Amino acid sequence: MLGNNNTSIQHAIDVVNGPNPPDFMLTFNKPDNLYGSNPRKVILQPEEAANLIKPLLHKRGNHTKFIAPVPAFGKLTWLPEFYGNCSCQDFFSAYNIHIYNKTVEEAKDRINAFHQKWNDKPLWITEIAPGPHGSMSESHSLRPHHQVHAKNLRLGAEN
Repeated sequence: MLGNNNTSIQHAIDVVNGPNPPDFMLTFNKPDNLYGSNPRKVILQPEEAANLIKPLLHKRGNHTKFIAPVPAFGKLTWLPEFYGNCSCQDFFSAYNIHIYNKTVEEAKDRINAFHQKWNDKPLWITEIAPGPHGSMSESHSLRPHHQVHAKNLRLGAEN
């Protein structure tokens, strides 16, 4: 996962251009939310993130595929603003979301809504769990995740 500073970007450049580059690299994780802050604070504004990632875009190597940033709050404008500032949407091989919903239907709805808006490449779900207010038992919480995974496969996320 890509860190939120110049040192992390330089390290990523070294790794993707090194002798054993990874197949995939996750980029910014929840740049729109500094956990524990009240009121909520943003770690990286979209413009800051776009400027920060530009050196990696120019020195990305030939092997590693990059996964788009994943904002904590999918309904906000962070991701479209990021793409607008860096003109780099084509640089990423897949989109990335986190799913925290109480029911499998809510999770499916969230996946479908994201995929309707961002549908030109595969969708990775890198975090999935019952939402913070869910009261599912362990046996009931596993079944929905299998159903969501099956839906994810139909959307082409395992390409």
